[in-house]
Amino acid sequence: MKVDGNREIIDEKSRIGSSMKKGILKLMLMRAIAKGNDYPYAILKILKQHRHVPFQITKNEIYNALNALEKRGYVKSSSALIGGKVQKHYKLTPQGRSMVHRSKRIILQLIKEMKLLVSEFE
Repeated sequence: MKVDGNREIIDEKSRIGSSMKKGILKLMLMRAIAKGNDYPYAILKILKQHRHVPFQITKNEIYNALNALEKRGYVKSSSALIGGKVQKHYKLTPQGRSMVHRSKRIILQLIKEMKLLVSEFE
């Protein structure tokens, strides 16, 4: 990354932010599914109610993240006809549960390291 222009810095922050958002969103989706919220609209509604969600989430982002999780084998979908509309429901797979546990350990370690890093600036 070049530091000689604000544009390069802004582009790099945007890429990092977008990547982090996608990862955080996928973890939030897997947590919501594990808690029994198994269809996209219910998940979106719950995520919008939580004040700890650090960014706006769109319906398309939910669907894209769920598709990515399913392609990786972390969730499995099934369809049901409800009120005349086909509705997809999602369940965590064993691989998804394992990923949630591994991610939790990694995130807790990163938080610990970030606290140490920030404390060095005080």
